[in-house]
Amino acid sequence: MASKLQCEICGGKLIGKPGGIFECENCGTEYSTEWAKAKIQEITGTVKVEGTVEVTGKVQIDGPVKVEGGANKEALLQRGMMALEDQNWERAKELFNQVLNYDATCAEAFLGLTMADSYRKSREDFLNDLTDPNSKLSVVLEDPSSRLKEAKKNLERARKYADADLKEWFSKVDSAQQVRDKACEEAAIMELNDLKELLVTERTDLTKRQSTLKDEHAMLASEHSSLKGLFSGKRRKEIETRLAELDFTYKENEDRLKEIEAGLAGIELDLKKLG
Repeated sequence: MASKLQCEICGGKLIGKPGGIFECENCGTEYSTEWAKAKIQEITGTVKVEGTVEVTGKVQIDGPVKVEGGANKEALLQRGMMALEDQNWERAKELFNQVLNYDATCAEAFLGLTMADSYRKSREDFLNDLTDPNSKLSVVLEDPSSRLKEAKKNLERARKYADADLKEWFSKVDSAQQVRDKACEEAAIMELNDLKELLVTERTDLTKRQSTLKDEHAMLASEHSSLKGLFSGKRRKEIETRLAELDFTYKENEDRLKEIEAGLAGIELDLKKLG
């Protein structure tokens, strides 16, 4: 039942008069403006106000206050979600910001802003992208230099102010992300091991080739030193050309072997980090 100003003598309804005077419609008792102001500050319970009310000074009301005709928070949230479904991202942000004007700690509105900024139509789409190993959404949200840094901030606020229902949803997100992270880790380990195997095979082949090059180099060097006479000049030049080629190839292979060793050492460190 709405509280109201009433006569302290007979309980009758008070009627406002010119000059700020209130008069009981039953017994005619008059009350001053100061009395009315003091009485308004004491009113508790549900207060229903019709028309335009101007209040000067501080008024404290204990109990719920019903304001008819104001925007409905739940309706704004629903309209914001509809805008997301229509991929009308800017309109969705407008509606969610209107919700925050009424309730500055509305987790649903903060989550809606995050989805609008990241172009996701629903919680389901957002959850799927956050937990998909092939999606870049999580990486982008974690990048402080990305355009989605405000979206990340709003997501943190949504988690902070979440009610029981939204906390349950965030719990699903966390669980799914753990599964995603585990899958990504296993995929990374497999990829590193495959690369390791390729490098080890290449190292083995190069080592064998180096041995073959050394043997050929030794044989040609021995032949070169044994050549004598005027008619051996052509063969000497052929051997010298081939020896130069062998030296060049051998050095290239040695450089590649060093790169392989460095690569294998890096892979071992990465595997150790992944555990």
